Amino acid sequence: MRINQLTIYGFGKFHDTQVQFDAQLQVIYGPNEAGKTTLVAFITSMLFGFATAKHKYAMYHPKNGATYGGEMTFSHKGHDYWLKRVDGTHGGDVTFRDTTTDTDLTKADLATMLRPVDRELFSQIYQFSAQNLQAVFNLDRFALIQRIQRIGAIGSDDWITLNQRLRKEADMIYKPRGRKQPLSEKLREYDDLTARVTAAKADYPKYQDLQTKTSEMTATLAATQQTITTQRSALNQLDQLLQVYPYYQEYQAFQAENATVPQTVSTQDWETFTTLTTQQHQVASSLETETKQLTTQQAATQPTPAQQAYQAHKTTIDQLGAELPKRQQQYRDQQLADQALTADATTLDGLRAQYGAQLMQSQPMRASDQETVAQLLAQQRQLNATQTAITDQRHQLADQLNAAEQADNDAGSGISVTWLAAGIAVVVLAVFFLSGVLRSVGGALGVIVAAYGIFKPMLNNSNASASRTDLLSEQIDKLNQQLKTVNAQLTDASGRLETIGAQYHLTGMPATEWLDLQPVLKQYGVLMAQSATDQQRLLDLEQRLMPI
Repeated sequence: MRINQLTIYGFGKFHDTQVQFDAQLQVIYGPNEAGKTTLVAFITSMLFGFATAKHKYAMYHPKNGATYGGEMTFSHKGHDYWLKRVDGTHGGDVTFRDTTTDTDLTKADLATMLRPVDRELFSQIYQFSAQNLQAVFNLDRFALIQRIQRIGAIGSDDWITLNQRLRKEADMIYKPRGRKQPLSEKLREYDDLTARVTAAKADYPKYQDLQTKTSEMTATLAATQQTITTQRSALNQLDQLLQVYPYYQEYQAFQAENATVPQTVSTQDWETFTTLTTQQHQVASSLETETKQLTTQQAATQPTPAQQAYQAHKTTIDQLGAELPKRQQQYRDQQLADQALTADATTLDGLRAQYGAQLMQSQPMRASDQETVAQLLAQQRQLNATQTAITDQRHQLADQLNAAEQADNDAGSGISVTWLAAGIAVVVLAVFFLSGVLRSVGGALGVIVAAYGIFKPMLNNSNASASRTDLLSEQIDKLNQQLKTVNAQLTDASGRLETIGAQYHLTGMPATEWLDLQPVLKQYGVLMAQSATDQQRLLDLEQRLMPI
């Protein structure tokens, strides 16, 4: 943006004034109170709005009743613009127009054109005042060196020494090819642990295969146990038959002994014999059948290859089966820990990207120091306002003193015409109408009367003007003393803020942002601690998941 012309309706001491700017370079200079600062304030107000009643000391209402405001023409990106701002709400009423395309624009368009520059940034970059120079003059050597270091100047021995010391300390912590530095050792340890985790993950499919085989062998074992239960039931029945077999043999022997002896058998004995013979045949038939079944079942109960493998690995399979729920829970815990670690890393990366390397160096403040910083910032704002008010009052008194001195000079140059005319008349009468001693006396008297007419105004005004001038000078001296005290307090507050900022490594950012950054620093510390805890937890889980 290049400003071409200013038209001031009324602003401070200016009214109905036009200022034309050179296209290459424009220098505005003049003595104190010539209006240089007022002209800069007019440009700032035209771009960003007039000061409101909350900052009366920054308002430049015209003293002669002219319209408060003016016009500005400027060029930006190949277009010419005309801007008019007069007294009104919200920084004044704005009329804005693109004269190249003959298009009416709004106050919002002006703000968009100026973005990201605002009033504060504009003041910090493009202007400085007598107060800023006075603040620089009041700095001691140490404070001046600190200010220079903060704006990136080189050549400071202390800064160079500090930079070298910090670099040496950083090399003691970490080097890209270092081996003894703590951070390098931790990185190597992290690589080793990562390799172990990768190896454990590679062995995990074997573990899953063993789990599958365990499930299959468990199902085979259950079926075999069911078959054994059935065969045991049949075997019990055969054992019962085997127990009554001696009685059957005795019966056969008895039958053989009595086969050759003819006897007469009663009807009841014959019925009993028939019943027992029938039962005998049934038992013999059952015994034969059960014996065949027992032989078949004994042949069928020979262990299969799967059963033999199960018997050979029964201890390992039982151990794996007992360990399965625990291992599954550990695997789920590992996944949760891995997810938590990934989430923490993502959040930390976001914070580092948003706030830069300063976030990793800074530390959160104690509550007492936060309260001290808030008090110092409030004190600075109050002292700056007081400094501006004293400076404005001093300028007003200086204007009054200059006006009084000018009035004294004007009053002192006046002549009483009556007494002068009377003195001249006496001299003329003495010269033309008197003679001798009377002529001399009359001439001297006329000269005295004329001299009294010349010096009378000076005698009358000298006493009153002297008292008023002394009073204004005394008030200005008091204001200078107050301003010196305020500047000393500002220097002390800045020094205390610098000390606190150095303690918490916050010197790289404005003090006004320290308090807003505290929640972020606390969150960063919590996330770093949580990340370390999650990494240790993940390492423990991975060690537990190592193959048995």
